[in-house]
Amino acid sequence: MSPRVPGRYWVEGNKATIVLLVCFSVLLISVPVAAFVLPFAGAQSVADARTEASDHLDAIVATLPAQLVRSDEQESATEEACPGNPEDEVVQIQRVVVVDPAFDKAGWLHELDRRFEDWRLSRRTLDSDGALRVSLVAPDSSFVSVQSAETEGGTEFTLISRSPCLHAPE
Repeated sequence: MSPRVPGRYWVEGNKATIVLLVCFSVLLISVPVAAFVLPFAGAQSVADARTEASDHLDAIVATLPAQLVRSDEQESATEEACPGNPEDEVVQIQRVVVVDPAFDKAGWLHELDRRFEDWRLSRRTLDSDGALRVSLVAPDSSFVSVQSAETEGGTEFTLISRSPCLHAPE
């Protein structure tokens, strides 16, 4: 007869439970450690935010027919305090594009819907002249607004791209 080991039968009958408890303990410890050690994916530098905001405007301007674009002014960039937390920053870039009066705004809105289907898009007519205000929120939470106004030179689009709040370096 084999000598009786205290608790031997309990261990043999509950091996799956013991393995599960060990795995759970490892997971419970590793997740907070990984979250603390790995950098926050949403954090970025002001230069990165400026590039990303500019890229968003480039993508929207690319939906305008090149042959109808009369002028495309250089971007102006500013850095401002984040509305919810003045210690953090927001990058804002503004760009003005003038298109020919023959530009089809309704068709362009459909193109925006098609190209930016993974963005949240809202639009509305501001006045009886057909001036538009379009707001887009990118998957990265950047905000882009487009406003149109009729001018002598054609339809003027003012595009503004704002980054999400950037945490100030400590």
